Amino acid sequence: MENGLILDSLKVQGFRAFKDLQVEKLGRVNLITGKNNVGKTGLLEALQVYARRGEPNVLQSLLVRRDETYASNSMKQDEAAKLLSDVKHVFHGRPEVDSEDCLFEIGSFHNEQNRVSIHLEQHEPDGELAVPLPFSDELKAVGIVESKMQIMMVRTGSQWIVVPFLPSYFRSRFIAGISDEAIPHTFVWSKGLDNRTLSRWWDKIALTPMEDDVIEALQIIVPDLSRVNLVSAREGNPERIPVVRIKEQTAPLPMKSLGEGINRMFGLALALVSSGGGLLMVDEIETGLHYSVQTDMWRLVFKTAKRLNIQVFATTHSSDCIRSFEEAAHEDQETEGVLIRLENKKGNVVAVPFDERKLEIATREGIEVR
Repeated sequence: MENGLILDSLKVQGFRAFKDLQVEKLGRVNLITGKNNVGKTGLLEALQVYARRGEPNVLQSLLVRRDETYASNSMKQDEAAKLLSDVKHVFHGRPEVDSEDCLFEIGSFHNEQNRVSIHLEQHEPDGELAVPLPFSDELKAVGIVESKMQIMMVRTGSQWIVVPFLPSYFRSRFIAGISDEAIPHTFVWSKGLDNRTLSRWWDKIALTPMEDDVIEALQIIVPDLSRVNLVSAREGNPERIPVVRIKEQTAPLPMKSLGEGINRMFGLALALVSSGGGLLMVDEIETGLHYSVQTDMWRLVFKTAKRLNIQVFATTHSSDCIRSFEEAAHEDQETEGVLIRLENKKGNVVAVPFDERKLEIATREGIEVR
């Protein structure tokens, strides 16, 4: 980890839209731009796969979120077979699962040991594996290794782990070693966070100094806000909703009654303070936020990222968001911000980085960087 960053650079090869994406320098706060369908959200997904060390469960969650399990949902298959039939969507070009192209690699461009690789291949009954198959006696007992079997080879650094496509009872045994090495991270999708997630994150920071950070963030939207809590929506209903106390008001108000912006800021602030020592990925970070508060939002992100040692990756379509990012980055001389524009060059997605100096020039000259 150089300069306190988890990733000093980035290489994404063979994942989703990226045949071979290379970003030679990253900052502590990174803003990703580009046209539709160029891979901005896919890049955040790649970072999540990296943080989870290639755990198959995260691949499954990404497939579900994009409705890429549609075909297998109509098929009468067990859980492992469904994942196998869907997983091709995360590989570049969507190759068939028995293809040599079912291979991707994500991590540092400069440091091969700081990468996660996944290779999907077919194991023949009497074939030899480059890495011994754990629990082979148990698998033989249920007749699994006597038949053809698709396996996932997961590499973190120099260590390979074999993950067979098996029902969850067996697969969980294989991925335990992967999960233990996961990097702390949070992911905020463009549609925001559900109340259950908000409640879980709030409970972790309630009555700590980080609660003050969240209040400070919400005051960017509502200056008179003084307190926040999560309460039961209805008696007997375990779901909780955020409520706020406004100065001069005698009763708390549901946060949603104050508009989309404060709810977005609440989720963003909770994600920030929950990501200490790890990665934060935010899709379409400006969603729900008026342009007039976005510079203050970025100031908060830069300040908190530095204090809690967080590396931030966010996407945007908005020129207002880019200008606000540049302004906050220029003000904060100790926390480096980098803008990364993704472009499609003859079918290959490439990265065009703008450090703070180049971004300042581009913003001043009105050069399009979206």
